[in-house]
Amino acid sequence: MTASPRQSQLLRTLLAACLIVTLLSVASAQSVPALLATQVEAITATVIGRAPVVTVAVENLTRPGEDALVGNALRATATATDPDDDTITATSYRWLRGGVEIANTNTYTVVQADLSETLSVEAIATTDSAITDPASGTGSTDVAVTANTEPTATPTITGAPKVGVQLTGNPGYADAENDPPGAHVYRWYRADTAAGEPRTPIDGATNATYKLADADLDKYLVFGIVPVSTVAPTTGVESFAVTSAKVVMATPPAAQPAITGDLTVGATVIGHVNYSGPVDDPEGVHSYRWLRSDDAAGLVNQTPIEGATGTTLALTEALSGKFLAFEVTPRTVSGVEGATAIARTPLPVGQGQRHANSQGGVCSFQVKPAFSGLRCQRNFMVSGRPGNGQVRSFVGVSYNPQTNFMADAYAELTAPDGTVYVVLATGTFRDGPGFKENYGEVDLSSESMNGNWVLHFWLSPSTQAPDQRVNFTDGGMFLQL
Repeated sequence: MTASPRQSQLLRTLLAACLIVTLLSVASAQSVPALLATQVEAITATVIGRAPVVTVAVENLTRPGEDALVGNALRATATATDPDDDTITATSYRWLRGGVEIANTNTYTVVQADLSETLSVEAIATTDSAITDPASGTGSTDVAVTANTEPTATPTITGAPKVGVQLTGNPGYADAENDPPGAHVYRWYRADTAAGEPRTPIDGATNATYKLADADLDKYLVFGIVPVSTVAPTTGVESFAVTSAKVVMATPPAAQPAITGDLTVGATVIGHVNYSGPVDDPEGVHSYRWLRSDDAAGLVNQTPIEGATGTTLALTEALSGKFLAFEVTPRTVSGVEGATAIARTPLPVGQGQRHANSQGGVCSFQVKPAFSGLRCQRNFMVSGRPGNGQVRSFVGVSYNPQTNFMADAYAELTAPDGTVYVVLATGTFRDGPGFKENYGEVDLSSESMNGNWVLHFWLSPSTQAPDQRVNFTDGGMFLQL
């Protein structure tokens, strides 16, 4: 086996020591005078070793396998070996920018200044200096830092280009380094051409959504976005999207709401929309509100009922003695919004109860020119009425828009004994959607209210109009208790 340099040096030192001891022993045996004795001095050389060999690798923790960008976290890892098999006792790190130390841990986050000068990292491995010299070795490597690219956007617009519709601009944000998005800058413009030129900014239109107004008629709408990221460079170039067509006037939808159900605590009443709208823009998602008030007209203390934004309402003790209203704001699929319409109960909660085998609803029939006599009929069976009093009922009428149309509307309530009470008489409808709500009220204290009641409705057109589809909405029969 071949001895290492350090082992050879130790062996030479031991041999020199043995030679000195031998000479001294001979001199002593021959009684050589001390003054004649030969003095031998042995000089021991410094122990010489070899430095550790160090290599260092850098890992991008933020974007594994990619070049370092500003904001990326890096980690250096050293691998050290010693030619003399000395034990590595410690490893330290130094990050340098242009040769100047800027950090002394194994991790580092790249900053903007690292783009202009060379970024490098050193790893220093050490052994025990008491047994070897040199006792440390250094490895280093340069780190490639690449400049970030700015974010980009490919925006789109959703929503029909019709007055009253809300358009939504979709940013289409992208970033080559996958930097998170920041707060983008939005702007809406009007333009004269399908190319979106020339663009005129719309005052105050700086959100991702915009509701089309009359001023936008016959214009193309342009959505502009300046994309913003959270890592420098943060701001990109403004990009644009243009509507597929010029803005046109929309036909608004209409609602003719009605309320059905028992006005008793614990019951649930239903709000009916009775929607009508343009053929080329189907029914969309409507907005609903229930309100309560201290009078039937909603003029006294009318307030929204908290959380009541659907088509049904459960009647609680808190609503006892209150009149109810069902409010509808109709919308088409494209977002065209119609006028808000409202239906009201003729009686307050707890004072009106409908005893019937029907929940009310809508029946439709075809009205012919010069038509007369056909009736829409509802039957109500009243039973268990505790005492006598007044009866109230209401009906509503709606039909599709049609010019040159006029008709007289009638509704009658027939009691079990055959007595007829007029609920609606000669409500005249003309040229377009119409709705009539009326209340019939009679004193029934002299007769029993139990038995079968019949509610009839009919129209008598007064012109030779085209066929009309008529919807009859009945709210049932309300008994004043």
